[in-house]
Amino acid sequence: MRGKSIAVVSLLLVAIAAALAVGAALAQTKADSLTIYAQSGDRIPLQAALAIWKKQNPDVAVRVTYADTNPYQSTLRTQLAAGTAADVFEVWPGNGNPGAIQVLAPYHYLADLSKQSFAKREPAGIKAVTHVNGKLYFVPPAFSGIGAIYNMGTLGKLGVQAPTTWSQVLALCDKAKEAGIAAYSLGIQDSWVTQLIPYTFVTTLVYRPHPNWEQLMKAGKTSFARSGWLRAETQFVEMNRRGCFQESPLGTNYNASLPLVANGQTAGVVQGSWAFAPLRQANPKPTYKSSRCRRRTTRGRSGCPALQTPDSP
Repeated sequence: MRGKSIAVVSLLLVAIAAALAVGAALAQTKADSLTIYAQSGDRIPLQAALAIWKKQNPDVAVRVTYADTNPYQSTLRTQLAAGTAADVFEVWPGNGNPGAIQVLAPYHYLADLSKQSFAKREPAGIKAVTHVNGKLYFVPPAFSGIGAIYNMGTLGKLGVQAPTTWSQVLALCDKAKEAGIAAYSLGIQDSWVTQLIPYTFVTTLVYRPHPNWEQLMKAGKTSFARSGWLRAETQFVEMNRRGCFQESPLGTNYNASLPLVANGQTAGVVQGSWAFAPLRQANPKPTYKSSRCRRRTTRGRSGCPALQTPDSP
C-alpha cells in the first residue's frame, strides 16, 4: 500500500480487528499490498481478523511482521524516523511509552481518524488518552479486565479455591511451593508485564477509597509514596520473597509465561482477559477462570481486585 503509514490502534494488546478496519477505511485508493507491524502477543487475534479481511480484499497481498513488545517499540520509532514503517502498526493510548500517541502524533507519524464513521461512537470518558490536540488517533474496539486467571484443574489438585484476599494469595503461594510448582507465572522479560500485579492491588488500595486519585495527585494532595501505591508495590515485592513466582521471571516473556499455566507448572497468571485465547490454544483441556471483577466508572476504568489487601471483601 503506497502513501503515508497508518498508525492503527491497539488496546495494549488486542485491537487488531479495528486496526484492519481502519486500514481499509483509510485506503480509499486502490492498492495491491498491505504491510502490518504487530506485537507477537497479538498474533492470534490478528490472524483471525486477517482471515475475514482477506475475504473482503482478495486482491491485496498482506505481509505481517511480528516482534515482542520491547523490540517492537524501539524498532517502530526507527522505522518511522526513516520513513520505512508499515502501513498498519499498533500504538498505545496516552503517553506512557515510545509507541504512545501523545509521543508520536507531534511528529505527524499518525493518521487523523476523527472523520471516520466509528469516531462518533467513541465513549467520552476515554478521549483524554485517545486524542491529541483535538484529533483522534486511537480507537480501542474493546475494554479488557486485568486480574488473576487460574487453571482450575491445578487449583483442584492443590485442594484450594481461587483466592479473594491477600492472606489467601500468600497461602496459595505456600501451598503451590510445597507441591513443587509456583502459584503464578510472571513474564517480566517484557517490561509491560511488571505493571499488572500492582494494578490488581490498587483497585482496592487506591481507587476504592479515592476514585479520583489522579485528580488529587494533580492537585498536589497525594503522591505515590503517600498513597496505597506504596503498599501495592510492597506487596508485589513480598510475593517475590514468598516464592509466589516460577524461577527466572526476568528470563520469561509474556508468551512463555502462559504455557506454564496451561500445563500446570503454575496455578495462575495475572494478566488481561486477552490471555484467555492463547491459554486455550496452549492447552484447551483445562478450565480457566478469572477472579471476580469489580467495575469502576471513574475515567472509564475497570479492574479486577484479584489480589486484594489483607482480608478485604
